[in-house]
Amino acid sequence: MSAGVAYDVRDATTDDQEFITEMLPEAFFVPPGAEPFSRSILDEPGVRPYHVDVGRVTGGVGVGTALLTALLERVPRCSLRCDTRHPALRRYRRLGVITVRPDGDHSVVMVRDAGTA
Repeated sequence: MSAGVAYDVRDATTDDQEFITEMLPEAFFVPPGAEPFSRSILDEPGVRPYHVDVGRVTGGVGVGTALLTALLERVPRCSLRCDTRHPALRRYRRLGVITVRPDGDHSVVMVRDAGTA
């Protein structure tokens, strides 16, 4: 944890749905000099699971690491895509997420399986 700051991590509930949908575009990595994504990206099939049915589906140092650590404690096997230029890539690797294949010019598919870690 950061010096003097405590974080509480809780499961998302259906009450969080609107906030998560509103904030999700802020979580997308936009390379320097690139245009931000249009809000229409929220309707893409690969994005919808990250904000639809929040709270209905069970399943380093700082806020990002605390949230990711809490997620990985609850969901020991997961996959994600990451832009190779994104600074979070190092955090994912530190937490046991491994690259399994490239996915385009600047993206990789990563997997974390606590059963094999």
